[in-house]
Amino acid sequence: MSMTVPAMTCPNGRVIPGGLFAASFSGVFHVTLMGDQAWATSTLQGDFTLTQSTNGVNYAGHVETWFGESVNMRNFVFHATFNIAAHGSDGSNLGFHAVMQFVVNANGQLVVNSMTLVCT
Repeated sequence: MSMTVPAMTCPNGRVIPGGLFAASFSGVFHVTLMGDQAWATSTLQGDFTLTQSTNGVNYAGHVETWFGESVNMRNFVFHATFNIAAHGSDGSNLGFHAVMQFVVNANGQLVVNSMTLVCT
């Protein structure tokens, strides 16, 4: 998988450069269906490169992602994490950890909508 990703500024002010992100993943995906309920989870991990970056540095590293969701006729819950750790061609390190949560209650109201991003 490869795609162009934009640069982003983290809450602590650290800028994660954009560029051409290319990754190779392996992992598992599991789904359980039972009546009007469904559960799904996936864990993927692999190696990646970020080249042609907006700061002129090329990066190589490891990426891991996990998600889980639970759905029924009344509720929806989604959780996910995304982690990257990389070393730059200039000797620098790059890392970030994202946690996302979305919860919709039986009344169709979004009761949790959060994303936490920590960059190193």
